Amino acid sequence: VSTSDGGTKDFVDADAVPDPVETTVALDFSGGDMVVTPDDGTVYEKINIQKPETLIPENIAEGVDIAGVVGTFVGSGGGFLDEPLVATGKFTPTATKMTFNHNLGVVPDYISIYNTNANNGGAATNTALYAMGYRDGLSFPEELQKVFVQQTGIVPIGITSGIDTNSSSYAGFRNANATSVDFGGVMTKLDTSAEYEWTARRITRY
Repeated sequence: VSTSDGGTKDFVDADAVPDPVETTVALDFSGGDMVVTPDDGTVYEKINIQKPETLIPENIAEGVDIAGVVGTFVGSGGGFLDEPLVATGKFTPTATKMTFNHNLGVVPDYISIYNTNANNGGAATNTALYAMGYRDGLSFPEELQKVFVQQTGIVPIGITSGIDTNSSSYAGFRNANATSVDFGGVMTKLDTSAEYEWTARRITRY
């Protein structure tokens, strides 16, 4: 079509323009950024990006954000630190809940309370583990007691009913952060005239 200035201009027949459509594509970053290119003669009104069923917090390392999904998984094996972070201290029970300050810089995986001069039923023992609490999110808390025993030689005797297995279900391990941990519950079972020791450890990377 000629224009008033002597030029030409192409027009598109409205009847020839396809109706816009909606489509769904699977998320795929295997080749880098994902680009959705329409086929010839196709106009997209809406493109739905399908979220993979496996893109869930449990499959992502704790604290890692992938496309807005923040991970909660704490693994084992390669997820362990080369050298564990360890903080220790001594205390005499003075309340049903006590705060132990540590310098790990991260939330401990677990904290244990023990006595190296224990007396079990009148018979002297070398060491006695009285309680152990674990941080939330760990997928293998039952293994931590074994790790503690292997690394310290301290065995779980004495008040075995005070051993905690999950920080969200028991009174032992609460309000844990990068500098301190509150421990309660088992305190009422300890001798208020005796000195005990505590150990906070972080052995996982995540």
